[in-house]
Amino acid sequence: MPIILTKLIDYLYRKREVLASRFGKESREDLKQIIGHLSQLRSEIQTNKPLGTIEVDSEDRVLWKQFLSAAAVEYETVTWFDSPWLLVECYMYRKIREAFEGSIFFKNFDPWSEQKENALEAALGTVKLTSDHLGKLNQSIEPKGEKKLFCEFLELSLWANRHDLSISAGELQKHHSDPVAKLVELRQNLVVDHTDLVWDHFNKTSRGTVAIILDNCGLELASDLILADYLIQTRMAESVHFYVKSMPWFISDVMKTDFYRTLDIIVACPELSLLGERWKGYIGNSWFIHENRFFTLPCDYSAMQNVDPELYATLSNYAAVILKGDLNYRKLVGDLQWDYIVDFDQALRGFRPTSLIVLRTLKAEVVVGLAKGMAEKSLAVNEDWLISGKFGVIQFCPKQP
Repeated sequence: MPIILTKLIDYLYRKREVLASRFGKESREDLKQIIGHLSQLRSEIQTNKPLGTIEVDSEDRVLWKQFLSAAAVEYETVTWFDSPWLLVECYMYRKIREAFEGSIFFKNFDPWSEQKENALEAALGTVKLTSDHLGKLNQSIEPKGEKKLFCEFLELSLWANRHDLSISAGELQKHHSDPVAKLVELRQNLVVDHTDLVWDHFNKTSRGTVAIILDNCGLELASDLILADYLIQTRMAESVHFYVKSMPWFISDVMKTDFYRTLDIIVACPELSLLGERWKGYIGNSWFIHENRFFTLPCDYSAMQNVDPELYATLSNYAAVILKGDLNYRKLVGDLQWDYIVDFDQALRGFRPTSLIVLRTLKAEVVVGLAKGMAEKSLAVNEDWLISGKFGVIQFCPKQP
């Protein structure tokens, strides 16, 4: 975490003249104060200070106070080194947001927007190769071919989750090869593969609405949009509802502004402009974008019915909810040290609003639902299988009758 803060502080310092020209000379002092707050936060992490309250007057301030108070009751000390990882990680990003929220000129500034745009620009060639796969929908495809295509778009969305700027501390990752051609090779790294169950669910369920709880910008978001486009074109879904973060989060997580900026960049690319225009045409008709503060809280999904019953009720109305990425997975299973072979539905601890589909590459030491021997087999292949991002899961849990 200190590395992320150090890079952020360095970025703001290097860009101070650019930011001053953009926001005005009066913003210089504002930026100094922000850098000061971030430097203090870094020092508090390094010296294991207690987690303080959220100071700015925001709608989630009371909730954060409740979470921190509850943690103080459960644990002897609520400090950076002695508190649950999920809590302190979310707390750090919330405090980063607070540093900007409390300013005059930078209230709505996203310090990672440039990195997110650069990540997409670097991936446009790969996006083109992936989007070309959509062209097969215009061809006559046998039933078995339809399933093959569905599975490929599902897997493309999954493996794009490898590219997470919060894991690389903001460093861009290079994209070279055709992702479709890599799928056969990557399939052997699926430690849980419920693709057949997901396919059966979409074929047995009458055409309805699907939600996707998004994770990262760049190639991953583009791959998610291609999957959503596939669902609309094949009439597997009547509409797709995207859930995004309400503030800059974990460096590369998608916000509304990122979503729209992604469409603009796609449209501006000559080889992708028609695709981008089609996606823009979906907005408000087949595609809908929602932001919700729940996704930037430190609680896990089992608490949703109490913390945000309205959101839980909304999710219950979807034919399926697709959850992307590591953080969503950790929140689904409480970021607890489960035995690898524990059933997925047991680890959800009551969070069953509708049928759930999880697409996640492993970057944290928590995973459930594995067959006996799979963990040992994966360890023999790669000792860092839990955190390398090279292994993944496609997990399905049906809605309770």
